[in-house]
Amino acid sequence: MENIIECSSELEAYNGIKRSNVDLLIIGITNSNKDGIILAKKIKKLRLKTNIIAISERDNTSDIIELLRCGVREYFSSEFEDYELITTIKSLEEEYKEEENEIGDKVPLLYEQLKYLLLQDDIDINIANNLNSVLSKHIINISYKIICTNYEMKSKINNNCLLFQNIKGHNIIMIKADKAQNFIDKNLSALDIGVSKEYTDIKFLIDALSEGIQGREEKFFMQLSKKDFATENISIEENELEKFIQLIGTSRLDSNYNYLKRLVMAVKRCEISPRSFLELSKEIYNKIHNTYSGIIIDEHIKIEELENPFAYTNIDIYCETIYKLILRINNNLINNYDYYRNRIKIEKAVQYINKNYKKNINMTFISNYVSMNYTIFSLDFKEYTGKNFVNYLKEVRLKEAKRLLNETDMKINEISEAVGYDNDKHFMKTFKSLYSVTPSEYRKNVKAGKFNKNTLVNF
Repeated sequence: MENIIECSSELEAYNGIKRSNVDLLIIGITNSNKDGIILAKKIKKLRLKTNIIAISERDNTSDIIELLRCGVREYFSSEFEDYELITTIKSLEEEYKEEENEIGDKVPLLYEQLKYLLLQDDIDINIANNLNSVLSKHIINISYKIICTNYEMKSKINNNCLLFQNIKGHNIIMIKADKAQNFIDKNLSALDIGVSKEYTDIKFLIDALSEGIQGREEKFFMQLSKKDFATENISIEENELEKFIQLIGTSRLDSNYNYLKRLVMAVKRCEISPRSFLELSKEIYNKIHNTYSGIIIDEHIKIEELENPFAYTNIDIYCETIYKLILRINNNLINNYDYYRNRIKIEKAVQYINKNYKKNINMTFISNYVSMNYTIFSLDFKEYTGKNFVNYLKEVRLKEAKRLLNETDMKINEISEAVGYDNDKHFMKTFKSLYSVTPSEYRKNVKAGKFNKNTLVNF
């Protein structure tokens, strides 16, 4: 049992039952007071799923019939035995567990159907009516609110609420209306949230969602009224975003901080619309991601955290996070400038080798071609490719030689020359050292394999 509440009057009990779900009510009726009967009648009108046990000093038949008509499950005279009450409570508890299990089996399907509705622009009446029908069997008063937030629960499903992640960029909590305020006070008091009105029909789910999102976005953007700020305009030039991106990696990152501050203030003062800000934030995310993808991957920077502004409590915190992230990229770029500059040169060297392997090239020529110190080039090349320069060049040439042996009728000495070897004997020796067969043996094996394959097909 979660709570046992004792009430001294019919009115106190009635108000308590209206405020929260009560599974079992035990009422006492005396010869001089019929409040218990009045309470049972009121509860019947509320159509709640509250089980009632009556203990009465009044033994007249008309009172008993009246109580049973009000839905009282069990009636005891004032001289009942303890075990009788205990047995009845246990029996009701078993029924409650069975109902709980029945709805529990259906919860995953109900959850997916509700999620489907939340992702639509218009409600699907058939699904809504079906959900109303299923829920009404277990919760007679379907009363819920929608909370829009960036809060994440440990579980998506519990007894009082359901969490739906990333619905139009927000986390959506669908909660029993009478549990909403307590949940907010306990978990969401430090967050800017949006809360819908109370609804009693699933067909209003999209309306509740819109109310929740509107409330959350108003708080997220923290927009001010005219009296809250001076009249001068804040200028945001179109080409500033490009400057913002290019200044990353320099010592002038203060300009980026000021840009973000001006951008936030322009939104708060309604000089830039929330929709325009969201489009701009998406552009900022894409440009950072595309321009600095190399360092983002190498340094395991979680730029995806910027993709959804509503994952943050408000616009201030979101833009602070943007600045912290570009500050990290900036520091890495400055600290590792030589490393990334050399990597670009190594990539250029690899591209040159892959295109010009036929020419008489060596490491001295390539290191000069990309303007790198011979020793540093040797070390960085091996780190980048996993092979030293000689072996890498050899594998590129012999890979092409295999292709020519396989796909053409060129002579061995012609292939040798085509892949950059002036001496066909040196070519054959190098080929055999890598593949354990001579070029002629390789070609013969390849042709034999094709012949056997075709023979089997024809047969």
